Amino acid sequence: MADSYYFLKEYGKAVQGFETFRAKFPSEERAPAALLRVGTARYFLKNYPGARRALSDVAKTNADDNIRAGALFYLAKVSEAESKLDEAIETLRGLTVDYP
Repeated sequence: MADSYYFLKEYGKAVQGFETFRAKFPSEERAPAALLRVGTARYFLKNYPGARRALSDVAKTNADDNIRAGALFYLAKVSEAESKLDEAIETLRGLTVDYP
């Protein structure tokens, strides 16, 4: 259901759904993907501090490369939105090196 809200751009409801999923199933293999969705949804809601926390947490997990790369990409977008352009560039540079 959380994915449905996400794709309908009802990001607040999506965050609630993904957070509920993560609380009920913290060890589930899809938990990092849910956290990535939390981060991107918060980015679209312009909740940049919340997005940064979630995306940073995802980037530190042992999730698959696509999930971690997605988190780094959106971390760069958060930095750009916060006018931290040097940080955004550095994050993107690291992304291209670590995940060519």
